[in-house]
Amino acid sequence: MFKRIFKPKEKLYIYVVGGLGNRMFQYAAGYSYAKKHNKKLFIDDIDINKSHIKLVNTFNIKHREENALRHKKTFSENMGIFLRDYMDFDGFDSLLGYFQDSSLFNQHRRKLLKSFTIKNKQTRPENIQYAKQIKECNSVSIHIRRTDYLTAFPNSILDEYYYNQAISYITSRLKEPHFFIFSDDIDWVCKHIHFKTPHTFITCNQSPENAVWDMHLMSLCKHNIIANSSFSWWGAWLNNNRNKIVISPNTWIIDKPKNINAAKYIIPNGWIRLSTHN
Repeated sequence: MFKRIFKPKEKLYIYVVGGLGNRMFQYAAGYSYAKKHNKKLFIDDIDINKSHIKLVNTFNIKHREENALRHKKTFSENMGIFLRDYMDFDGFDSLLGYFQDSSLFNQHRRKLLKSFTIKNKQTRPENIQYAKQIKECNSVSIHIRRTDYLTAFPNSILDEYYYNQAISYITSRLKEPHFFIFSDDIDWVCKHIHFKTPHTFITCNQSPENAVWDMHLMSLCKHNIIANSSFSWWGAWLNNNRNKIVISPNTWIIDKPKNINAAKYIIPNGWIRLSTHN
């Protein structure tokens, strides 16, 4: 009688880089590609400044970290070359890119929701109270990101036109909405955004190690108004309300030299796209 020989799975390395939202996109795409081609997934953290938040320390992600040597079969996503066009190709052993396209991994939503639950449940008492308040009202998150975008993406920063338009859209469709505002520039918000309904500023999670709790609170809100930011994108995607309204800008980050607008792929079907300028 012959013994059946099992061939060990080939390894797939997903290089993770950037902020928390970007890393979540990279992991989700890597997970989906590994599942599709029966590979064993490893995370290679290549950031060198050590200021980022590690996925495996933040979420209940089971895949191990392992440093990978540069491979000859690395798929590198750039302008005009996208993983969605190569998902059926089984020849890659590592993936490098941002992969901001939910169509790559939507079929694994249930698994990813479990993977992106926070590992350490201990948090500030304020977050526990906010979570309770969010669940008890017709809650709407608003994410307003400005400080780093003012220098990194000055042509893509969202102004009061987009946010006031989004608030009007929500208030015309929801009964007694309560807005929960997440922002790195509260002074600007107070001067430029007009709230005529109850609202709460959440400012207790400004440090990088606590930022994941802002994302968690966004995901608990029944509805979401997001910035052109992968951080609030994930807050909305993780929102499990089947009747949620998600408002997003119809213009994402513009690469001006190439005139690339990523909103074409990053915004899922069913989310409301509003104009960013009058």
